[in-house]
Amino acid sequence: GWVFTKRQLDLWATEEKVAEHLKTQSIPEKLYAEDMVGIVLFLASDASRMLTRQSIAVDGGVVGLG
Repeated sequence: GWVFTKRQLDLWATEEKVAEHLKTQSIPEKLYAEDMVGIVLFLASDASRMLTRQSIAVDGGVVGLG
């Protein structure tokens, strides 16, 4: 997913580009760095102690793939 930072929003994220990108996501919302916090805390906690070799995508999903 496209993680929107202040720099991205100021320099490159035009309304048209953002709208086109969001059409490709299952959850059509902007993704921010703050959206990574929950999964990072989970992975750093004991709750993930038995989790091994996983790919966890925090990207809003891909349309057509769920």
